[in-house]
Amino acid sequence: MEPSEIQQETVASLQVAVVQMNSLEFDTALGQQPPDLALRARKERQRVQYARLALENAQLAAIRDQLLAHEAPLAQGRQQVAAALQNLQRVEDVVNTVSSFVDIVGRVVALV
Repeated sequence: MEPSEIQQETVASLQVAVVQMNSLEFDTALGQQPPDLALRARKERQRVQYARLALENAQLAAIRDQLLAHEAPLAQGRQQVAAALQNLQRVEDVVNTVSSFVDIVGRVVALV
């Protein structure tokens, strides 16, 4: 896969996560969770938004080698995020999966 395609698909997956994690369904599920998990989910939602913006705004030439080096984990992460987002009621699974994916994105583009 070309680096630009890896970048575009990863940004698209992060965008889907942002939309789903801001949905009424996910917010309702958060209200039924222990406070520490709900807080962690909200923090992770912000991290996903930042990761999407950072990756989307990164210059392709600057991250090309990192995209290629992490192509397989990014592809696997995109699949895992898509699967986790199918059941927003499983808040902890969504948060853990999205967190792992953002960690992989952080290997490609610096996340503060």
